[in-house]
Amino acid sequence: MTMDGWYGRIFACSKFFDMDKPIKDYSKRELDNLLHKEPTKINVDGVNLTYEGVIPRVQRSMLSKDAATKILDRLHDVGLGYLRIGQPLTTLSGGERQRLKLATHMGDKGGTYILDEPTTVLYLADVRTLLELLDALVDAGKNVVVIEHHQAVMAHVDWIIDLPGAGHDGGRVVFEGTPADLVAAPSTRTGQHLASYVGARTAGGDDVRAARSRRERERG
Repeated sequence: MTMDGWYGRIFACSKFFDMDKPIKDYSKRELDNLLHKEPTKINVDGVNLTYEGVIPRVQRSMLSKDAATKILDRLHDVGLGYLRIGQPLTTLSGGERQRLKLATHMGDKGGTYILDEPTTVLYLADVRTLLELLDALVDAGKNVVVIEHHQAVMAHVDWIIDLPGAGHDGGRVVFEGTPADLVAAPSTRTGQHLASYVGARTAGGDDVRAARSRRERERG
């Protein structure tokens, strides 16, 4: 989370928590200082200033205590619990920025989310966590459109639009349908790679959905 100006310096110099440590690794005391600490006088570069936790500070502006807590929870939900206080946005990958935007807007009333390769730099376990979160958005009645090359994502979704970016079919829709349909008749390079992936994961006992959409499974 990036903070500039005097308040960023107050956070950095407060010593109430470790700015270089991922938020998910904060002790209970550090997290309480970050979120709830009441106004406390500190000295920054010879200047007497007041530090206060995020929640007391934003309660006087646009966020309630619950809303501020939810934002931190959402950062964890989208796999960004490792971010450090004050970490510059320039150090984040494209996928990390996409997930940061997702965490920021998850409470909005909008009905559609469009994500561009949100799995960038994620481990498989974190990809599954992200997919569970996107499932929850769909279950809540949201539309989720994901531009992605990750095979675990393609095997998981309800509907695939195969649109190559280069080559003979570049810029043309070469397939549209369920993952199961694409795997059953892999007429495109995407389908061939996905069929190989699903076969390998299924043979290994993995819980990947074998290219059957969640909606198909629910219908039984």
